[in-house]
Amino acid sequence: MSWVKKNKGKIVATKDFIALFESKPSHLFSWINKGAEQEEKILRALCTSMLYQQISQDHLLRFLQNLWKEYPQTALLNLPAPKEKTILQIIAVSMPPNSWSISAHVPGIIWSLGEYFRDEIRPNVRLWLSQSELSLWRSLSQIYFAGKSSPIRPKILRFIDLLRFDWPLGLALWRKEEVVDLEVKEWPIAINPGASRWMQRIGPGKLPWFKKADLKKQLQFFQEFYVGLNPKSPQLVYHGLQFYADPVAKSYLCRDIIGKCHLCPIYDFCFYKKVYE
Repeated sequence: MSWVKKNKGKIVATKDFIALFESKPSHLFSWINKGAEQEEKILRALCTSMLYQQISQDHLLRFLQNLWKEYPQTALLNLPAPKEKTILQIIAVSMPPNSWSISAHVPGIIWSLGEYFRDEIRPNVRLWLSQSELSLWRSLSQIYFAGKSSPIRPKILRFIDLLRFDWPLGLALWRKEEVVDLEVKEWPIAINPGASRWMQRIGPGKLPWFKKADLKKQLQFFQEFYVGLNPKSPQLVYHGLQFYADPVAKSYLCRDIIGKCHLCPIYDFCFYKKVYE
């Protein structure tokens, strides 16, 4: 990766940034892990992964918390399915108007993942967990809005990461490995919104060679990037970057945790830095 060699200052700063979060679970994962039983944890992980698009972690977490107040534990799976009106009302009280561009699709996503859970997971959770990542990647594609038309299906990759990695990143429910045709040597680690922001604002995301690359090649670059920064535990790079510049009320998640922007290792390179002091 020639870009990495030419930008050692950014790489060192990014490593230091990631180290700040190595043992800190995200707010979303902390919520997922509060599930009372394994089945509920899987349901929480599935909902989080399928709904985490075009929305900040902060707003999504509020929505999920309110959704679970209305449908506790695994009540979301009960039939008759939740009413569209109820789901849209929960969205309305969870975030400012027009905060979620896919809000009209959210009821359909919840109905679809509920059907999948009842048909594929609930009959035999142990058997469902015994399949390979490739089989699961294909199976989950039947869920509405799961990205079936995408060659990499990022939401599904994120869900698989939640199942296979250890705390503070995932539930570590199983670790089977099988390579899918994504032009990578091993099963790929997903791309989260924070990693995408880093790539666009600090990394080579705006360079012509990256912009011209298709999704598979971009995913491959991320794998090389993760491994380059942490060869032994590349998933911790993915984990740490999810905190990068994720919007919260009048601030960013990383700043809220670190305290002040100028204390952040990547301050000199950060597009989102603000002087609050």
